[in-house]
Amino acid sequence: MRTLLLVLALALGPGAAHAIDEADTIEDAIEQGYTPRPADQPAGSLLGGVIGLAPGFLVHGLGHFYVGDRAGGVKLLVAELAGIALLVGDVLIGAATNESGAWGAPRQVLRHAGIVLFVGSWAADVIGAFKGYESFEQDTTRQRGGDFSLGYRYTFDPLTPFRHHLVMRLALDGGWIYARPLVDLADGLRRYEMDLGTRLFRGDDPQNQFAVGARLQRRELAAYGAATRGVMGYAAVKTDLGQALPSLRYLYLVSRVGVGGDWYSFDDSVDSTPGILDDAAFVDRYLLLETGVSLNSGPRTRLEVLFVQDPTRDIPAFGDDLGLVQAGLTHQYLGDLNIEFTLTAGQGWGVWLGLGYGL
Repeated sequence: MRTLLLVLALALGPGAAHAIDEADTIEDAIEQGYTPRPADQPAGSLLGGVIGLAPGFLVHGLGHFYVGDRAGGVKLLVAELAGIALLVGDVLIGAATNESGAWGAPRQVLRHAGIVLFVGSWAADVIGAFKGYESFEQDTTRQRGGDFSLGYRYTFDPLTPFRHHLVMRLALDGGWIYARPLVDLADGLRRYEMDLGTRLFRGDDPQNQFAVGARLQRRELAAYGAATRGVMGYAAVKTDLGQALPSLRYLYLVSRVGVGGDWYSFDDSVDSTPGILDDAAFVDRYLLLETGVSLNSGPRTRLEVLFVQDPTRDIPAFGDDLGLVQAGLTHQYLGDLNIEFTLTAGQGWGVWLGLGYGL
């Protein structure tokens, strides 16, 4: 027993080692300041993560069951079954309506939610079983103030020639309200965007929040003599998944749902763009679905992975049923200086590399 206590003390530091060295029992160690891990908070396990990865792909939650977290395992199994039910509902509606376009939006929601629940519950089982109840770093995203970013973006879309972009974006955050203008310039393409929103709810952890907003957008394609103006309203949520599954504490779910439209205008000649108030030839309405996770992999490093279905993106999706995958990494360097990297993948792909500076 003494040997075990000394091993535990090495992980707690020299002071704890001295205290436990003088203890004969675990009760003595607790009285001297050692806090044992609660029985309902199992430690992580490499084998548990492997079980969650392989046989756990079919039965989600097996990894948590293995490490002793029965409640977590049940929640993940229920999430898997809910995801399968939503995907089956999508298929049944398609069959019953002969793939009617009128049911396209409801089916897209069912499909998106089903994929997120199925893949997400599987990934959560692997991560939670492997790491146990030790939390991630708390999110340090700036909640007030401003941030200016300047970067280079490369995109590959087999249907368009636009490759090299200079992007400038500004984030102004007042806590409850925010504004995020963006300018994207490429040879033959100009895009202007403004994202305005307000947070209607914030928890004790300010990262737990619910917001509504609008995105205004103007795209000018001089090479085609065309332009679009668009508006989209959305609702967005960010919440700590640790509230539902303690092994995922400080792993944040981020999601946004929006409805919008793009109005297309055309000029009489190429190398010219129609005015912003010119009559539109037609309108293209769409549904935006965006779901993913955000976490601090270190005190100054934030990772975000998103599954996105947004037809206004300039990178074609894997397919209407699958959307895009986007992974972003932001590292805070030298105080207010951020290094930003984003990779987007679909049938095409894009890379963003930029520098951000806190204002």
